[in-house]
Amino acid sequence: MSEQAPLRVWHVDSGKRHGGGQVQISYLLNGLVSRGVACTLICPKESPIPGLGIPREVEVIHLNVRSEWDVPSIWKMRKLVRAFQPDILHAHDAKAHTVCLLARTGRQKVIVHRRVSFPIHRHILTKWKYGAGVDQYIAVAECVRDRLIGIGAPKENVTVIHSAVDLSRFGSTGRDTTVREELGLTEDRKIIGTVGRLTREKRYDWLLDTLKPVLESHPTCCLVLVGDGPERGPLESRAERLGIRDQVIFTGHRKDVPRLLAAFDVYVLCSESEGYPVSLAEAMAAGCAVVSANVGGVSEIVTSGENGIVVLPNDAISLRDAVGDLLQNKQLRMELGQAGRESAIKKIGTEAIVEAVLKLYNQVHIMGR
Repeated sequence: MSEQAPLRVWHVDSGKRHGGGQVQISYLLNGLVSRGVACTLICPKESPIPGLGIPREVEVIHLNVRSEWDVPSIWKMRKLVRAFQPDILHAHDAKAHTVCLLARTGRQKVIVHRRVSFPIHRHILTKWKYGAGVDQYIAVAECVRDRLIGIGAPKENVTVIHSAVDLSRFGSTGRDTTVREELGLTEDRKIIGTVGRLTREKRYDWLLDTLKPVLESHPTCCLVLVGDGPERGPLESRAERLGIRDQVIFTGHRKDVPRLLAAFDVYVLCSESEGYPVSLAEAMAAGCAVVSANVGGVSEIVTSGENGIVVLPNDAISLRDAVGDLLQNKQLRMELGQAGRESAIKKIGTEAIVEAVLKLYNQVHIMGR
């Protein structure tokens, strides 16, 4: 009896910048290859994914998808699919979604991974794109699932699988004093921290305004913003105008986020929208007490008062009070931090997420035989 051929999955991503989605793809590639899945990565030459420690067994094919309706890219992808006949096309963004649907040459199954909860723009082809042509959607949170169903995706074709956190990177919850030394901070100074790309939707301008009274009433406390982006200059200027520039540290992009999280006393998320907030989940995995606006999938991982604190979006007073209470109450910080870490270990480790995706692959593949 001949041995069954491995499942062949092509992961298609059009992103050129380092972001949460690209990290999630690297986790999937590592987990799937270790389970015998033959994976190919279709991405631009500028993609950061090949540099994120993916397995050598993953074949990388460069494809620069300029738009959803980039005809040359669609044609090239279609020729590749016809030549190599993968079993599953796994699209990781909106451009890849369209390309995979149009590149399918017959028996391939299309799975679309949606990680954002932004409203989906309706146009003349919306029904075709989000209808029955996609075999399965992976939504990273219930709010994302609702968006997809609302735009026309069949309810039975949408599965919620949260984004993963590599728990091995957060093995210790002890305070990292070396990070404080690097940042020029003494051990007695408390740190409010956040991690994310410095863009308008992250609302760091609002965070600076909101936390100004907290920083003024806690002169030894500082706010650390980890990440870079187009809003860095305006945010630095805003902190200067608010008179809190000496208490705000901009680290730029960092590859050692777990070390930084281990040094934070309080983690804050105030985005205007989220899919599944991986940065928040990572802070919890690091044992950091978290305060978050109730956006996107936040309520799926944080139960307010049990493993963190959740406040209404745009509620500056509640967020300010929650941060202030945690700064003054070490016992509460420790209790919420420990509870957050325990819940992260149970729900969002890479092993559990990879297993859920592989189960979905097998279901879709068997249905197509």
